Amino acid sequence: MIEIVLVIAIMSILAVVSIVSWRSFSQATALSNTAKVIETKIKLAKNYSLSAVNDLNYGVHLEAASVTIFPADAAYVLDDPDNQVYVLTDGVEIYDGAGIDIGIGDDIIFSRLTGSTINTGAIGVRMISDTSKIKIITVNSQGQTGTNNFVVSPHSPILEGADSNGNVMNSRHIHFNLSAWSIQNSSSVTDLIFRKADNTIIGTAIATGPFFNAGIFDWQGSIVVDGMAQKLRIHTLDINGTTLCIIRDRMQNNKTIKIDFVDGGVQKEIVAYTEEIGGTVTVSPNYVYVNEPVEAQ
Repeated sequence: MIEIVLVIAIMSILAVVSIVSWRSFSQATALSNTAKVIETKIKLAKNYSLSAVNDLNYGVHLEAASVTIFPADAAYVLDDPDNQVYVLTDGVEIYDGAGIDIGIGDDIIFSRLTGSTINTGAIGVRMISDTSKIKIITVNSQGQTGTNNFVVSPHSPILEGADSNGNVMNSRHIHFNLSAWSIQNSSSVTDLIFRKADNTIIGTAIATGPFFNAGIFDWQGSIVVDGMAQKLRIHTLDINGTTLCIIRDRMQNNKTIKIDFVDGGVQKEIVAYTEEIGGTVTVSPNYVYVNEPVEAQ
């Protein structure tokens, strides 16, 4: 009987230790995974802004039990159909407190094209049942994020070059002033052409007619260059057709490509994106950039 009692006692102790250990492991896993998902959502909002999706800035709105990506050109609205809501894992929450800079009800908004933000500092995530178990997510001015031991970069956002007038440019989203001619008239501007580095035409010419609407030209699609899809959007900003915008996210595009319009039978090059060693891209426009800050584009 004594032996049986001892065995039962030992098994009970082991069971209690196992349950406590499993609970602690489970909580640590839930907390770590939730922090990683929050980081992912922040990075996704930044990428939306970098890519100028729908020509908007994007941000992240924080609540105790959720993280929401929203179009930040307007104020955060709870039930906006464009919101992307992530509900935190049960038992995990975002909290306010000492050392926390971005908390419940706060927004992190990213600038279009640069991905920078003025909403910097620490975000706290913790277990509700044991508030000593926490994760700290840090956001710096470049929109970089990291958990706990993240080191904030001292470098400011990099913009690709400047034109002859010193105006800052960015290869993701460029405005052109086509003051010498207009692409508004679809009867004279017949085709959109993409060329490779050796000037070989990629695929077939795209007829511009179907992409005109009330004087505005708007085309978007994928052009395959050497087996890699280059995703672009090309559109005019006014009914005169003299201001052209090209959106080309450098995270998804790294091949040489030239963009031409055919106007009255004459092929006119708008811009050449040239692939460089290391995956960077040089932008060479044949038309003058609109003279306005990148943030306003």
